[in-house]
Amino acid sequence: GAPIIRNKIFLFSGFQATRERTAPPQSKAFVPTAAVLSGDFSVIDGASCQSTHQVKQLTNPATGLPYSNNFISPSTFNAPALALLKQIPASTDACGAITYALSNPNNENQYVGRADWTLSDKQTVFGRYFIDDYSNPAIDASKSLLNSTRSGLQQRAQSVVLGDQYIFTPNLLNAIHVGFVRLAVNRAQSPGMPSPTTLGVNMYNASNNYVDLAVSNYFSVGGSSNAPASFIRNQWQVADDIDLTKGRHHMSIGAEWITGQMDESNLQFANGEFNFNGSRSGDALADFLLGALNTVTDSNRFRADLRQKYLGAYFEEELQLNKRLNVHAGVRWEPSLPEHDARARGDHFSLSDFTAGNRTTVYNNAPPGLFFYGDKGIPKSYANGSYHDFAPRVGVAYDPTGTGQWSIRASYGIFFDTPESFTIRDFGLSAPWGNS
Repeated sequence: GAPIIRNKIFLFSGFQATRERTAPPQSKAFVPTAAVLSGDFSVIDGASCQSTHQVKQLTNPATGLPYSNNFISPSTFNAPALALLKQIPASTDACGAITYALSNPNNENQYVGRADWTLSDKQTVFGRYFIDDYSNPAIDASKSLLNSTRSGLQQRAQSVVLGDQYIFTPNLLNAIHVGFVRLAVNRAQSPGMPSPTTLGVNMYNASNNYVDLAVSNYFSVGGSSNAPASFIRNQWQVADDIDLTKGRHHMSIGAEWITGQMDESNLQFANGEFNFNGSRSGDALADFLLGALNTVTDSNRFRADLRQKYLGAYFEEELQLNKRLNVHAGVRWEPSLPEHDARARGDHFSLSDFTAGNRTTVYNNAPPGLFFYGDKGIPKSYANGSYHDFAPRVGVAYDPTGTGQWSIRASYGIFFDTPESFTIRDFGLSAPWGNS
Protein backbone atom coordinates (compact mmCIF):
# COMPACT_ATOMS: atom_id res chain seq x y z
CA GLY A 1 0.00 0.00 0.00
CA ALA A 2 1.09 3.57 -0.67
CA PRO A 3 -0.25 7.09 -1.11
CA ILE A 4 -0.60 8.20 -4.72
CA ILE A 5 -1.44 11.80 -3.89
CA ARG A 6 -0.55 12.73 -0.31
CA ASN A 7 -3.65 13.10 1.89
CA LYS A 8 -5.82 12.52 -1.20
CA ILE A 9 -5.54 9.08 -2.79
CA PHE A 10 -4.26 5.91 -1.17
CA LEU A 11 -3.99 2.51 -2.85
CA PHE A 12 -3.62 -0.92 -1.29
CA SER A 13 -3.32 -4.36 -2.86
CA GLY A 14 -2.47 -7.85 -1.71
CA PHE A 15 -1.93 -11.35 -3.01
CA GLN A 16 -1.88 -14.70 -1.23
CA ALA A 17 -1.26 -18.13 -2.70
CA THR A 18 -1.90 -21.44 -0.94
CA ARG A 19 -0.79 -24.84 -2.20
CA GLU A 20 -1.62 -28.17 -0.56
CA ARG A 21 -0.53 -31.60 -1.77
CA THR A 22 -1.78 -34.71 0.00
CA ALA A 23 -2.12 -38.29 -1.19
CA PRO A 24 -2.50 -40.59 1.83
CA PRO A 25 -2.81 -44.30 0.91
CA GLN A 26 -5.88 -44.71 3.10
CA SER A 27 -8.57 -45.72 0.59
CA LYS A 28 -9.44 -49.40 0.42
CA ALA A 29 -11.58 -51.42 -1.96
CA PHE A 30 -12.20 -55.06 -2.89
CA VAL A 31 -12.01 -55.85 -6.59
CA PRO A 32 -12.64 -59.11 -8.50
CA THR A 33 -9.82 -61.61 -8.28
CA ALA A 34 -8.67 -63.82 -11.13
CA ALA A 35 -10.59 -66.70 -9.52
CA VAL A 36 -13.80 -64.68 -9.39
CA LEU A 37 -13.44 -63.64 -13.02
CA SER A 38 -13.13 -67.32 -13.89
CA GLY A 39 -16.41 -67.97 -12.04
CA ASP A 40 -15.07 -69.32 -8.71
CA PHE A 41 -16.64 -67.41 -5.80
CA SER A 42 -15.73 -69.98 -3.14
CA VAL A 43 -12.34 -68.42 -2.35
CA ILE A 44 -13.71 -65.13 -1.01
CA ASP A 45 -15.57 -66.62 1.90
CA GLY A 46 -15.08 -65.32 5.42
CA ALA A 47 -12.77 -68.15 6.50
CA SER A 48 -10.13 -67.69 3.85
CA CYS A 49 -10.36 -63.88 3.61
CA GLN A 50 -11.05 -62.92 7.20
CA SER A 51 -12.98 -59.99 5.75
CA THR A 52 -16.55 -58.74 5.62
CA HIS A 53 -17.19 -60.66 2.41
CA GLN A 54 -18.69 -63.78 3.94
CA VAL A 55 -20.16 -65.45 0.91
CA LYS A 56 -23.04 -67.78 1.65
CA GLN A 57 -24.58 -70.17 -0.85
CA LEU A 58 -25.10 -68.16 -4.04
CA THR A 59 -28.31 -68.54 -6.01
CA ASN A 60 -29.12 -67.89 -9.62
CA PRO A 61 -31.26 -64.69 -9.76
CA ALA A 62 -33.00 -65.96 -12.88
CA THR A 63 -34.01 -69.39 -11.53
CA GLY A 64 -33.66 -69.16 -7.75
CA LEU A 65 -31.57 -72.36 -7.79
CA PRO A 66 -28.21 -72.56 -6.00
CA TYR A 67 -24.94 -72.39 -7.88
CA SER A 68 -23.02 -75.63 -7.41
CA ASN A 69 -19.87 -74.95 -5.36
CA ASN A 70 -20.60 -71.25 -5.80
CA PHE A 71 -19.39 -71.45 -9.38
CA ILE A 72 -20.94 -69.05 -11.88
CA SER A 73 -20.20 -69.56 -15.54
CA PRO A 74 -18.33 -66.51 -16.91
CA SER A 75 -20.46 -66.84 -20.06
CA THR A 76 -23.37 -65.43 -18.04
CA PHE A 77 -21.44 -62.36 -16.90
CA ASN A 78 -22.88 -58.99 -17.91
CA ALA A 79 -21.07 -57.27 -20.81
CA PRO A 80 -21.22 -53.68 -19.38
CA ALA A 81 -19.88 -54.98 -16.05
CA LEU A 82 -16.92 -56.62 -17.76
CA ALA A 83 -16.30 -53.45 -19.77
CA LEU A 84 -16.22 -51.38 -16.59
CA LEU A 85 -13.78 -53.80 -14.92
CA LYS A 86 -11.25 -53.07 -17.65
CA GLN A 87 -10.68 -49.74 -15.86
CA ILE A 88 -10.53 -51.28 -12.37
CA PRO A 89 -7.01 -52.28 -11.23
CA ALA A 90 -6.28 -55.92 -10.41
CA SER A 91 -5.25 -57.16 -6.99
CA THR A 92 -2.89 -59.94 -5.95
CA ASP A 93 -4.69 -60.33 -2.63
CA ALA A 94 -6.73 -63.53 -2.24
CA CYS A 95 -9.79 -61.43 -1.29
CA GLY A 96 -9.18 -58.79 -3.94
CA ALA A 97 -8.25 -56.16 -1.35
CA ILE A 98 -6.49 -53.11 -2.73
CA THR A 99 -5.24 -49.99 -0.95
CA TYR A 100 -4.77 -46.87 -3.00
CA ALA A 101 -4.17 -43.15 -2.60
CA LEU A 102 -6.54 -40.42 -3.70
CA SER A 103 -4.37 -37.41 -4.46
CA ASN A 104 -5.94 -34.17 -3.29
CA PRO A 105 -4.17 -31.10 -4.74
CA ASN A 106 -5.61 -27.79 -3.54
CA ASN A 107 -4.67 -24.49 -5.18
CA GLU A 108 -5.96 -21.12 -4.01
CA ASN A 109 -5.08 -17.60 -5.16
CA GLN A 110 -6.51 -14.53 -3.44
CA TYR A 111 -6.25 -10.99 -4.78
CA VAL A 112 -7.49 -7.78 -3.16
CA GLY A 113 -7.26 -4.15 -4.17
CA ARG A 114 -8.65 -1.01 -2.55
CA ALA A 115 -8.52 2.70 -3.32
CA ASP A 116 -9.51 5.54 -0.94
CA TRP A 117 -9.97 9.06 -2.27
CA THR A 118 -10.53 12.15 -0.15
CA LEU A 119 -12.39 14.51 -2.49
CA SER A 120 -12.79 17.23 0.12
CA ASP A 121 -13.05 17.80 3.84
CA LYS A 122 -16.67 16.66 3.54
CA GLN A 123 -16.53 13.76 1.10
CA THR A 124 -14.55 10.54 0.80
CA VAL A 125 -15.06 7.63 -1.56
CA PHE A 126 -13.57 4.16 -1.75
CA GLY A 127 -13.60 1.10 -3.98
CA ARG A 128 -12.59 -2.47 -3.22
CA TYR A 129 -12.26 -5.55 -5.42
CA PHE A 130 -11.60 -9.05 -4.12
CA ILE A 131 -11.19 -12.28 -6.02
CA ASP A 132 -10.61 -15.81 -4.77
CA ASP A 133 -9.71 -18.58 -7.22
CA TYR A 134 -9.79 -22.15 -5.93
CA SER A 135 -8.89 -25.27 -7.88
CA ASN A 136 -9.07 -28.93 -6.87
CA PRO A 137 -8.47 -30.85 -10.13
CA ALA A 138 -10.05 -34.24 -10.65
CA ILE A 139 -7.85 -37.33 -10.78
CA ASP A 140 -7.31 -39.10 -14.09
CA ALA A 141 -9.60 -42.13 -13.97
CA SER A 142 -8.59 -43.65 -17.32
CA LYS A 143 -6.31 -46.18 -15.58
CA SER A 144 -8.36 -46.65 -12.41
CA LEU A 145 -12.03 -45.81 -11.93
CA LEU A 146 -11.45 -46.09 -8.19
CA ASN A 147 -10.04 -42.55 -8.49
CA SER A 148 -13.40 -41.26 -9.68
CA THR A 149 -14.96 -41.07 -6.20
CA ARG A 150 -13.41 -37.61 -5.77
CA SER A 151 -14.73 -35.01 -8.19
CA GLY A 152 -12.86 -32.01 -9.53
CA LEU A 153 -13.75 -28.50 -8.39
CA GLN A 154 -13.13 -25.09 -9.92
CA GLN A 155 -14.42 -22.12 -7.95
CA ARG A 156 -14.18 -18.36 -8.30
CA ALA A 157 -15.57 -15.85 -5.80
CA GLN A 158 -15.59 -12.15 -6.63
CA SER A 159 -16.69 -9.09 -4.70
CA VAL A 160 -16.70 -5.41 -5.63
CA VAL A 161 -17.83 -2.55 -3.38
CA LEU A 162 -18.08 1.20 -3.99
CA GLY A 163 -18.77 3.57 -1.14
CA ASP A 164 -19.32 7.29 -0.64
CA GLN A 165 -19.41 9.17 2.68
CA TYR A 166 -20.58 12.78 2.80
CA ILE A 167 -20.66 15.15 5.80
CA PHE A 168 -23.44 17.70 5.24
CA THR A 169 -22.90 19.34 8.63
CA PRO A 170 -20.91 18.34 11.73
CA ASN A 171 -24.13 16.69 12.95
CA LEU A 172 -25.38 15.09 9.71
CA LEU A 173 -23.60 12.26 7.91
CA ASN A 174 -24.66 10.12 4.93
CA ALA A 175 -23.00 6.88 3.75
CA ILE A 176 -23.98 4.90 0.66
CA HIS A 177 -22.62 1.55 -0.50
CA VAL A 178 -23.10 -0.32 -3.77
CA GLY A 179 -21.86 -3.90 -4.04
CA PHE A 180 -21.81 -6.98 -6.23
CA VAL A 181 -20.87 -10.54 -5.27
CA ARG A 182 -20.51 -13.51 -7.61
CA LEU A 183 -19.72 -17.12 -6.75
CA ALA A 184 -19.18 -19.59 -9.58
CA VAL A 185 -18.64 -23.24 -8.65
CA ASN A 186 -18.05 -25.85 -11.35
CA ARG A 187 -17.78 -29.52 -10.49
CA ALA A 188 -16.52 -32.06 -13.00
CA GLN A 189 -15.41 -35.68 -13.23
CA SER A 190 -12.20 -36.92 -14.77
CA PRO A 191 -12.15 -37.01 -18.57
CA GLY A 192 -11.05 -40.62 -18.20
CA MET A 193 -14.47 -41.75 -17.00
CA PRO A 194 -16.81 -43.63 -19.33
CA SER A 195 -20.62 -43.52 -19.19
CA PRO A 196 -23.15 -46.35 -18.91
CA THR A 197 -23.92 -46.03 -22.61
CA THR A 198 -20.25 -46.20 -23.67
CA LEU A 199 -19.99 -49.34 -21.52
CA GLY A 200 -22.91 -50.87 -23.41
CA VAL A 201 -25.98 -50.08 -21.32
CA ASN A 202 -29.08 -49.39 -23.39
CA MET A 203 -30.35 -46.14 -21.88
CA TYR A 204 -30.22 -42.37 -22.29
CA ASN A 205 -27.23 -40.53 -20.78
CA ALA A 206 -26.85 -36.79 -20.37
CA SER A 207 -23.06 -37.08 -20.34
CA ASN A 208 -20.53 -39.38 -22.01
CA ASN A 209 -18.15 -38.88 -19.08
CA TYR A 210 -19.84 -40.03 -15.89
CA VAL A 211 -20.78 -43.24 -14.04
CA ASP A 212 -22.44 -43.54 -10.63
CA LEU A 213 -22.22 -47.11 -9.39
CA ALA A 214 -21.77 -48.87 -6.04
CA VAL A 215 -21.08 -52.54 -5.28
CA SER A 216 -21.77 -52.81 -1.56
CA ASN A 217 -18.70 -53.64 0.56
CA TYR A 218 -16.55 -53.95 -2.58
CA PHE A 219 -15.98 -50.75 -4.57
CA SER A 220 -17.65 -47.62 -5.89
CA VAL A 221 -17.37 -45.55 -9.04
CA GLY A 222 -18.32 -41.89 -9.12
CA GLY A 223 -21.22 -40.86 -6.89
CA SER A 224 -24.26 -38.59 -7.22
CA SER A 225 -22.69 -35.92 -5.01
CA ASN A 226 -19.71 -35.91 -7.40
CA ALA A 227 -21.77 -35.50 -10.55
CA PRO A 228 -20.75 -32.75 -12.99
CA ALA A 229 -22.58 -29.61 -11.96
CA SER A 230 -22.53 -25.83 -12.12
CA PHE A 231 -23.64 -23.46 -9.35
CA ILE A 232 -23.71 -19.73 -10.11
CA ARG A 233 -24.74 -17.13 -7.50
CA ASN A 234 -24.97 -13.39 -8.22
CA GLN A 235 -26.03 -10.73 -5.73
CA TRP A 236 -26.41 -6.96 -6.12
CA GLN A 237 -26.77 -4.64 -3.12
CA VAL A 238 -27.45 -0.95 -2.45
CA ALA A 239 -27.50 0.45 1.09
CA ASP A 240 -27.78 3.99 2.44
CA ASP A 241 -27.43 5.13 6.06
CA ILE A 242 -28.00 8.59 7.56
CA ASP A 243 -26.80 9.63 11.03
CA LEU A 244 -28.03 12.77 12.76
CA THR A 245 -26.88 14.03 16.14
CA LYS A 246 -28.79 16.77 17.91
CA GLY A 247 -28.16 17.49 21.56
CA ARG A 248 -28.75 14.28 23.50
CA HIS A 249 -30.36 12.63 20.51
CA HIS A 250 -28.58 10.36 18.03
CA MET A 251 -30.86 9.24 15.20
CA SER A 252 -30.12 6.73 12.45
CA ILE A 253 -32.20 5.92 9.40
CA GLY A 254 -31.37 3.68 6.47
CA ALA A 255 -32.50 1.28 3.80
CA GLU A 256 -31.05 -1.70 1.98
CA TRP A 257 -32.00 -3.39 -1.27
CA ILE A 258 -30.61 -6.75 -2.44
CA THR A 259 -31.45 -8.81 -5.49
CA GLY A 260 -29.98 -12.25 -5.99
CA GLN A 261 -30.01 -15.20 -8.32
CA MET A 262 -28.85 -18.77 -8.05
CA ASP A 263 -28.57 -20.84 -11.21
CA GLU A 264 -27.87 -24.55 -10.84
CA SER A 265 -27.35 -27.28 -13.39
CA ASN A 266 -26.61 -30.69 -11.91
CA LEU A 267 -26.21 -34.04 -13.66
CA GLN A 268 -27.02 -35.85 -10.39
CA PHE A 269 -28.96 -38.95 -11.53
CA ALA A 270 -29.11 -38.09 -15.25
CA ASN A 271 -26.75 -40.97 -16.10
CA GLY A 272 -28.41 -43.30 -13.63
CA GLU A 273 -27.36 -44.36 -10.14
CA PHE A 274 -26.74 -48.12 -10.00
CA ASN A 275 -26.59 -50.14 -6.80
CA PHE A 276 -25.68 -53.81 -6.29
CA ASN A 277 -25.99 -55.12 -2.72
CA GLY A 278 -26.19 -58.93 -2.94
CA SER A 279 -29.97 -59.12 -2.62
CA ARG A 280 -30.30 -61.05 -5.88
CA SER A 281 -27.66 -63.78 -5.66
CA GLY A 282 -26.33 -63.53 -2.11
CA ASP A 283 -23.19 -61.52 -2.94
CA ALA A 284 -22.92 -57.94 -4.23
CA LEU A 285 -19.99 -58.68 -6.53
CA ALA A 286 -21.83 -61.63 -8.05
CA ASP A 287 -24.88 -59.40 -8.56
CA PHE A 288 -22.68 -56.86 -10.35
CA LEU A 289 -21.07 -59.41 -12.65
CA LEU A 290 -24.51 -60.84 -13.47
CA GLY A 291 -26.04 -57.41 -14.05
CA ALA A 292 -28.59 -58.15 -11.30
CA LEU A 293 -29.45 -54.71 -9.93
CA ASN A 294 -30.81 -53.98 -6.50
CA THR A 295 -31.87 -50.41 -7.36
CA VAL A 296 -31.34 -47.91 -10.13
CA THR A 297 -32.36 -44.26 -10.06
CA ASP A 298 -32.64 -42.22 -13.23
CA SER A 299 -33.84 -38.68 -13.93
CA ASN A 300 -33.37 -35.69 -16.17
CA ARG A 301 -30.61 -33.18 -15.55
CA PHE A 302 -31.57 -31.09 -12.51
CA ARG A 303 -32.04 -27.41 -13.28
CA ALA A 304 -32.96 -24.48 -11.05
CA ASP A 305 -32.94 -20.74 -11.72
CA LEU A 306 -33.88 -19.12 -8.42
CA ARG A 307 -34.51 -15.40 -7.97
CA GLN A 308 -35.13 -13.38 -4.83
CA LYS A 309 -35.29 -9.76 -3.70
CA TYR A 310 -34.72 -8.34 -0.25
CA LEU A 311 -35.80 -4.96 1.08
CA GLY A 312 -35.19 -3.55 4.52
CA ALA A 313 -35.49 -0.14 6.19
CA TYR A 314 -34.94 1.04 9.75
CA PHE A 315 -35.15 3.98 12.14
CA GLU A 316 -33.40 4.14 15.50
CA GLU A 317 -32.95 6.80 18.15
CA GLU A 318 -30.48 6.81 20.99
CA LEU A 319 -31.31 9.18 23.83
CA GLN A 320 -29.03 10.05 26.73
CA LEU A 321 -31.50 10.82 29.50
CA ASN A 322 -28.71 11.57 31.97
CA LYS A 323 -25.11 10.63 32.65
CA ARG A 324 -26.15 7.22 33.93
CA LEU A 325 -29.01 6.19 31.65
CA ASN A 326 -29.14 5.70 27.89
CA VAL A 327 -32.23 4.51 26.03
CA HIS A 328 -32.36 3.02 22.51
CA ALA A 329 -35.56 2.56 20.53
CA GLY A 330 -36.22 1.75 16.89
CA VAL A 331 -38.10 -0.28 14.33
CA ARG A 332 -37.07 -2.23 11.23
CA TRP A 333 -39.32 -2.94 8.26
CA GLU A 334 -38.36 -6.21 6.59
CA PRO A 335 -41.02 -7.56 4.20
CA SER A 336 -41.01 -11.24 3.29
CA LEU A 337 -40.35 -11.64 -0.43
CA PRO A 338 -40.06 -15.41 -1.11
CA GLU A 339 -37.70 -16.61 -3.80
CA HIS A 340 -39.06 -18.14 -6.97
CA ASP A 341 -37.86 -20.11 -9.93
CA ALA A 342 -37.45 -18.01 -13.07
CA ARG A 343 -39.52 -20.56 -15.01
CA ALA A 344 -42.03 -21.04 -12.16
CA ARG A 345 -41.07 -24.68 -11.67
CA GLY A 346 -42.49 -26.25 -8.54
CA ASP A 347 -45.84 -27.46 -7.24
CA HIS A 348 -48.29 -27.12 -4.36
CA PHE A 349 -50.26 -30.01 -2.89
CA SER A 350 -53.61 -29.58 -1.15
CA LEU A 351 -55.01 -32.56 0.75
CA SER A 352 -58.54 -31.11 0.80
CA ASP A 353 -58.49 -30.60 -2.98
CA PHE A 354 -57.10 -34.10 -3.43
CA THR A 355 -59.98 -35.52 -1.38
CA ALA A 356 -62.49 -33.43 -3.33
CA GLY A 357 -60.96 -34.46 -6.67
CA ASN A 358 -60.11 -30.88 -7.72
CA ARG A 359 -57.49 -30.62 -10.47
CA THR A 360 -55.09 -28.05 -11.88
CA THR A 361 -55.93 -26.07 -14.99
CA VAL A 362 -52.26 -25.84 -16.00
CA TYR A 363 -51.34 -29.50 -16.68
CA ASN A 364 -53.97 -31.89 -17.97
CA ASN A 365 -52.39 -35.07 -16.63
CA ALA A 366 -51.56 -33.91 -13.10
CA PRO A 367 -53.28 -35.82 -10.29
CA PRO A 368 -55.99 -34.22 -8.12
CA GLY A 369 -54.79 -31.84 -5.42
CA LEU A 370 -51.57 -30.86 -7.20
CA PHE A 371 -51.48 -27.23 -8.37
CA PHE A 372 -49.02 -25.03 -10.23
CA TYR A 373 -48.29 -21.39 -10.96
CA GLY A 374 -51.17 -20.15 -13.09
CA ASP A 375 -53.82 -21.79 -10.92
CA LYS A 376 -55.92 -19.47 -8.79
CA GLY A 377 -54.19 -18.52 -5.55
CA ILE A 378 -50.80 -20.04 -6.48
CA PRO A 379 -48.02 -17.40 -6.53
CA LYS A 380 -44.91 -17.81 -8.64
CA SER A 381 -42.84 -18.54 -5.54
CA TYR A 382 -45.33 -21.17 -4.27
CA ALA A 383 -45.26 -19.32 -0.95
CA ASN A 384 -47.11 -16.27 0.32
CA GLY A 385 -45.07 -13.20 1.22
CA SER A 386 -45.90 -10.29 3.51
CA TYR A 387 -45.28 -6.54 3.49
CA HIS A 388 -46.41 -6.16 7.11
CA ASP A 389 -43.30 -7.37 8.90
CA PHE A 390 -42.33 -4.63 11.35
CA ALA A 391 -39.72 -5.45 13.97
CA PRO A 392 -39.53 -3.08 17.00
CA ARG A 393 -36.44 -2.99 19.24
CA VAL A 394 -35.80 -1.22 22.53
CA GLY A 395 -32.87 -1.24 24.93
CA VAL A 396 -31.55 0.52 28.05
CA ALA A 397 -28.07 0.88 29.53
CA TYR A 398 -27.74 2.02 33.15
CA ASP A 399 -24.63 2.89 35.19
CA PRO A 400 -25.69 2.51 38.86
CA THR A 401 -22.66 4.30 40.36
CA GLY A 402 -21.82 6.75 37.59
CA THR A 403 -18.17 5.64 37.69
CA GLY A 404 -18.26 3.76 34.37
CA GLN A 405 -16.91 0.60 35.98
CA TRP A 406 -20.03 -1.52 35.50
CA SER A 407 -23.46 -1.32 33.90
CA ILE A 408 -26.86 -2.96 33.75
CA ARG A 409 -28.31 -3.58 30.30
CA ALA A 410 -31.63 -4.88 29.03
CA SER A 411 -33.13 -5.15 25.56
CA TYR A 412 -36.09 -6.52 23.63
CA GLY A 413 -36.59 -7.05 19.93
CA ILE A 414 -38.54 -8.89 17.27
CA PHE A 415 -36.58 -10.39 14.37
CA PHE A 416 -37.59 -12.10 11.13
CA ASP A 417 -35.60 -14.95 9.64
CA THR A 418 -35.48 -15.79 5.95
CA PRO A 419 -37.23 -19.12 5.17
CA GLU A 420 -35.19 -21.96 3.73
CA SER A 421 -35.02 -22.29 -0.02
CA PHE A 422 -37.63 -24.54 -1.58
CA THR A 423 -36.57 -27.71 -3.34
CA ILE A 424 -37.63 -28.53 -6.87
CA ARG A 425 -38.49 -32.21 -6.72
CA ASP A 426 -36.93 -34.56 -9.24
CA PHE A 427 -38.68 -37.90 -9.66
CA GLY A 428 -36.56 -40.99 -10.40
CA LEU A 429 -37.33 -43.53 -13.11
CA SER A 430 -35.99 -47.03 -13.54
CA ALA A 431 -33.46 -47.88 -16.25
CA PRO A 432 -31.64 -51.07 -17.24
CA TRP A 433 -28.02 -51.82 -16.44
CA GLY A 434 -28.16 -55.10 -18.37
CA ASN A 435 -28.39 -55.77 -22.07
CA SER A 436 -32.11 -55.13 -22.53
